[in-house]
Amino acid sequence: MATPIGNLSDLGRRACDILKEVDLIACEDTRVSRVLLDSIGVHARTIAAHEHNERDASSRIVAALEAGLRVALVCDAGTPAISDPGAVVVATVRAAGHRVVPVPGACAVTTLLSVAAFGEGGYCFAGFVPSRRRDREAFVSAARDSPRPTVFFESPHRIGDTLAAMQAQCEAERRLVLGRELTKRFEEIADLRVSDALAWLEADPNRMRGEYVIALAAAPARPRVDPGDVVSLGIDALLAALMPELGANRSARLVQGLTGGDRRALYARALALKPDDDGGNT
Repeated sequence: MATPIGNLSDLGRRACDILKEVDLIACEDTRVSRVLLDSIGVHARTIAAHEHNERDASSRIVAALEAGLRVALVCDAGTPAISDPGAVVVATVRAAGHRVVPVPGACAVTTLLSVAAFGEGGYCFAGFVPSRRRDREAFVSAARDSPRPTVFFESPHRIGDTLAAMQAQCEAERRLVLGRELTKRFEEIADLRVSDALAWLEADPNRMRGEYVIALAAAPARPRVDPGDVVSLGIDALLAALMPELGANRSARLVQGLTGGDRRALYARALALKPDDDGGNT
């Protein structure tokens, strides 16, 4: 069941009614959920179901269902099993033969996208940025090259490292939309160029507080290469350099990926450049 991502008034009527009807509520953190439950007058029993005890909690939830109890599963904010615990519970409950009913609600990803104005071409949700430097750089590299906008989460104590990695790897003019503390009292949304993001963060110490949702614009489309231009673009030299190691077919595929050219035309050109005594793979 989805819960508000900040503003308690965003709890849906259906979710509110269900929370008032169930016998047991499994929470990521019972203390956090109690604030929401008290605000709507719900006094049902709660149990913890977080990343460190999810398997044990799943067994307890199945036992409660088999005893005829009605159970709701919530996380601290948003929807369980979407970058939060819950997947193990859902899988275990379903495997035990019980029905799992989704109850939608507030979503940080769509909340930010609704004001990012990236258009209707879809997006990629990538979850949380990895904490290790090497993994973070690989994550940013994948987002940089994505043909669709990429949306991801970041914590306040790592936001500076992530923006620095983006500044190092992305084009300076690439759009970046930052959402901090969405739907909460100190909500802040910034539509920036990648090159300006780190300076924006450092301009106000308060921006080092609160959870972030980040949307990076899609990679710019690569210009397609007219097969008739292969000589003037120096592709002959590139094919000639690659073929001794890769052969004509693989070389054509690699150059296609780099230039967007027509693979058949590139393959034909590679064959034309191939020495008569070349015994490489094709």
